[in-house]
Amino acid sequence: MSTIDEQFDTVIQEPVATEPSRGKQIAKKAGVLIAVFALGGALGYGVTQQQVGDAQAQADKDVAAAQAQAEEDVAAAEELAETRALAAETAIKTREDAVAQRETDVAAKESAVAGREAAVTTTEQAIDASKIQPGTYLVPEELTAGRYRTVNEVSYCYMKQTKGSDIIDNLLEESGRPVFTVTNVPGSEFLIDSDCGPVQKI
Repeated sequence: MSTIDEQFDTVIQEPVATEPSRGKQIAKKAGVLIAVFALGGALGYGVTQQQVGDAQAQADKDVAAAQAQAEEDVAAAEELAETRALAAETAIKTREDAVAQRETDVAAKESAVAGREAAVTTTEQAIDASKIQPGTYLVPEELTAGRYRTVNEVSYCYMKQTKGSDIIDNLLEESGRPVFTVTNVPGSEFLIDSDCGPVQKI
């Protein structure tokens, strides 16, 4: 079977006859060739359209796959971002809780220190209140009976208890922290010399 090109070459190369029958034959062959070319063109166009359709379908599939992949990537990125944000918030909350706990601990320590300072102050005030400054005191209205010692070391100290012109007891010390015992004699007086400084009941 000859190809379309071979048939075309045959027609082109064949000399045109002068006889009517020969002309009819050439015209018939030319018609056949035109029909063949037309059919071939139609077939070729059909193949091209099919290829275009296939390519379009494949392109649609590729676009759909790319879009689906992009959506998956976006969803994964959003999930990762949310996870990181949650982790960051958790870390910040943990640090804030730790800071709050430290502040609570510091406040508790400060309160404890303040309590100890208040206790020391109270003790000091009690000690100061218990100090009896040098002077003369009426027994037992102003000073009760008992043993009294100087608060500080002394280089000279004189104390005595009297009733009227009678000396019940007296003490003269030139060192240390002397102790004097006041007896319970109503109406008597207890004298603390200024050189003794304050005394405390023991």
